[in-house]
Parts: sequence; structure tokens; C-alpha cells
Amino acid sequence: MQVLRAADPTAVAETRERGEFLWLDLVDPSPEEVERAGQLFGLHPLALEDTQKFGQMPKLDRYGDWLLLVYYGARRGGADEAELVETHLFVAADWLVTVRREPCISLEELRAGAVP
Repeated sequence: MQVLRAADPTAVAETRERGEFLWLDLVDPSPEEVERAGQLFGLHPLALEDTQKFGQMPKLDRYGDWLLLVYYGARRGGADEAELVETHLFVAADWLVTVRREPCISLEELRAGAVP
């Protein structure tokens, strides 16, 4: 599995050519970075529009052979309290794109374990 932190067209193309699972994890991306990811993975314009506008309700939308899942993870807040972190996941058979504005404990741990 290849984990990327930026929508690098060369790295995405090389990973997909090898048939390797790809996780693109975008934390607080610019609108241009989200658009670039959309172009690289063929994401539907409505799904990209949702991802540009955080404050979505949890949902699951199907777009052909991939899904958009909006859910809330958690991160540590003040006084040992958890704060919700809105996360958008684009999920397909051989790739995953996550988009969030803030760090998320569970995704940070997964990413750390996935990177050799």
C-alpha cells in the first residue's frame, strides 16, 4: 500500500500502474488540491462540491464504482475531551482518498502504521 499526503500526479500514476492500493490522505487541503485529487481519481463534481463545503451531515453516496462517505472521527480536545473531526472518504476497490480539515486520531494511527 502506498500512502500519499499530496495529490501528486506522477506518484498516483506510478502507484496505480503497479496495481498497488493507494491511500491519498489530505489534511486541510486547498481547493486546488481537492480539485487535483478529483481529476486524478475521476471524482464526480457533486462529490467534490460537497468536499469543498465542510459542515455536511454524515452520509453515504454511491457514484458508479466508488463511494463518498462523510463521517465524524475524533481528536483530543482540551481537558481530555474528544472533538469531532468531519472526514470525507472516497472509497474504491484499489484506492482511498480521505479529506479532513483537522488531525484525526484514528486516521493518524492508521497512516503511521501503513508507512514503512
